[in-house]
Amino acid sequence: MKNFVVLFLLLLPLMACQRPKEPQNDALAILKEHRGKTFAGNSDLDSITTSAPYTIIYYIDAKGCIPCKLRLNKWARLVEELRYFAGFKDSQIVFLVHENANKEIKRIFKSEDFDLGTIVVDSGNHCLENNKIPQDILYQTFLVDSTGVITVIGNPLESPDIHDLYIKKICPDSLSFISYPHASVSFPTSTKNLGELRFGEVIKDSLVLKNQGVNPLYIRDIVPSCECMQVEYTSSPIESGDSVVIRFVLNIDNYGEYTRELKIFANTSPSLFVFEIEGIVNN
Repeated sequence: MKNFVVLFLLLLPLMACQRPKEPQNDALAILKEHRGKTFAGNSDLDSITTSAPYTIIYYIDAKGCIPCKLRLNKWARLVEELRYFAGFKDSQIVFLVHENANKEIKRIFKSEDFDLGTIVVDSGNHCLENNKIPQDILYQTFLVDSTGVITVIGNPLESPDIHDLYIKKICPDSLSFISYPHASVSFPTSTKNLGELRFGEVIKDSLVLKNQGVNPLYIRDIVPSCECMQVEYTSSPIESGDSVVIRFVLNIDNYGEYTRELKIFANTSPSLFVFEIEGIVNN
């Protein structure tokens, strides 16, 4: 029960930031409903989970931008980190995909030469319906043990706190992260409007963060909302009163309204804040 309460508290700062949103008063109910239950898989999925100490199951529906959801480079980084620990060396990631997304996801796996996960098709929405997988992407990832029991709920790519829960569960003795005292950060605006843009244009810009608190600021991760964005930042501590420049590059790849986000994770409270980039791409 103590671990369950900790998980709920760690997720609270994220509830106001995820899209689409589950109502806050439903978050505890979602965790209660799933944690400790057996994940109802199909024959392909069950043969994988029973052969590994732990399996990460990431459900992907056919809605929206599939490459934006996949973020295979982030999963590759996570697998590289997890493989340092004995608890995950024989474990794996399963991409549980909607039937209508299967073809595109296989194409992306092939084009990016990604071989660190297994694709399992959720035929007839069996897993989606039997497990009542929520619509919120934050709750569409599950860590299950070799018996199929759900031990952690949440996407480790969406939050360093959830990421740390996976590490601690898979390898309890790991010292893979350090909890720093909270810092306070300020930046001029949470939204930047780039105005009129041209398709195919490459935009280079930056964001300045200032540490206005007493404790050093540590940027733990910056997650762009699309692989059309590249981000550069320092992992060194930013001392009190100092500033850091976050540089980003945008490849304008669609017409009409253009909206992208940078999710910035740091030793702040809450640990996530979002910087939005807007514009209009003309024909």
